[in-house]
Amino acid sequence: MKAKMVFKVLNGMLPCYLSEKFPRFSTFHSRNARNDCGDLILTRVKHSYGQRLFAFSAARLWNSLPNEKKRTAFP
Repeated sequence: MKAKMVFKVLNGMLPCYLSEKFPRFSTFHSRNARNDCGDLILTRVKHSYGQRLFAFSAARLWNSLPNEKKRTAFP
């Protein structure tokens, strides 16, 4: 469910305010990498309950997916 929502956010299928929650590495680094797989930047959290926030847990889940899964549409 979370990965599906992140896919929709990154592909512009959901409102823009949600895309601010998921910054990509490519927006902060000017060099193009050969293995650019669309990973997301994880926000810093100070406490363990911060890891349960949607933005953090969904970005961590997205980064753990294989690159082939990130490029295909979720059913």
